[in-house]
Amino acid sequence: MGAPGRRCAHPCMRPVSERFFMRSARAGAIMSVFAMVLVVETGVLHLVLSVRHPLLAWILTASSCSVLAWLLADYAALGRSSLDVGPDGLAGRIGRRVRLAVPPDRIASAIQPHWRDLSGLRDGYVNATKPATPNVLLVFREPVEIELLGMPRRVVRVGIHLDRPDAFVEALRGTR
Repeated sequence: MGAPGRRCAHPCMRPVSERFFMRSARAGAIMSVFAMVLVVETGVLHLVLSVRHPLLAWILTASSCSVLAWLLADYAALGRSSLDVGPDGLAGRIGRRVRLAVPPDRIASAIQPHWRDLSGLRDGYVNATKPATPNVLLVFREPVEIELLGMPRRVVRVGIHLDRPDAFVEALRGTR
């Protein structure tokens, strides 16, 4: 929960007013199905290819294992991830997917969206906690650069699923 005076790891932030977690955004059932399908398909593909192309079979098996390791690491990181709201804005990581730091003057609004608010969003929008449905929609005054899967991307809206969306929206209103 909130920890006044704590410091965030991100250099953009000064003292943290409140920290918000997204443990409820994790989708264990979906992740388990992906993992099981990946393991079964990798095993079958390895057996089929190993007869004639053993090197290719091992390369594909190794790449599948790295994908599985990334999925498990992202699932674990999403459970520990937080967004920090403070006087200097918003900063944090969302699993191993997204890293962001936004000053308060760049945040136009933060709402708890209805399904109509989320339909039709395409360019400049990222659902950072997919497959979870966002319960907070951040809208920026101008495009903001975030780090998406390690690569910079400019966005105007970010959807996130937080454990306490109402408190998050209120905390952001207090920074502007």
